[in-house]
Amino acid sequence: MASLGDLGRERPAAPSLASVLEDLEQQAVGLALEERDETVRDLAEAAYAEIALVGRLHAAVGAPIRLRTAGSLRVEGALDRVGSDFLMVTTVRGQQWLVRLASVRAVEGLPARSRATTTLPVTARLGFSSVLRRLVGTECTVHDVDGVVSTGLPTRVGADFVELGPVVVPLSAIAAVRSRS
Repeated sequence: MASLGDLGRERPAAPSLASVLEDLEQQAVGLALEERDETVRDLAEAAYAEIALVGRLHAAVGAPIRLRTAGSLRVEGALDRVGSDFLMVTTVRGQQWLVRLASVRAVEGLPARSRATTTLPVTARLGFSSVLRRLVGTECTVHDVDGVVSTGLPTRVGADFVELGPVVVPLSAIAAVRSRS
């Protein structure tokens, strides 16, 4: 029942059916956009979860990086190559470091992008031992994962070891190698 004070007032006009439908349509579009954004975020997170460190490293070839290995070795320079289980960094002094990927503890300077393994060159399949075999007969400095540094001449490289003169060193014990040539 209307009071006496309400008699002189006009009632607000009811919204038109078209404006009600337009408002509902805008709300539906907004909800659809929110749902799409959430789906895109979920897909991006799932895709990023599939990216391996080696993919990030391959995308950084040519870039300056800083890395730390087991044994607290720090190497800073341009990332030259990345293989299946190693990377090669050239310092500003021209020293080339062959670093076992398993010994890497941290890398700084990587760009946000990555590279799919399906787009990598055939040389990306080369392993640490393949490159180490090329250093046979060349004086090298070897940094092991415990921080011990030794100099020697690799004489032979087996499946999982290198002979440095009379000493046999498991490849898993090596953090990085620097050729003295």
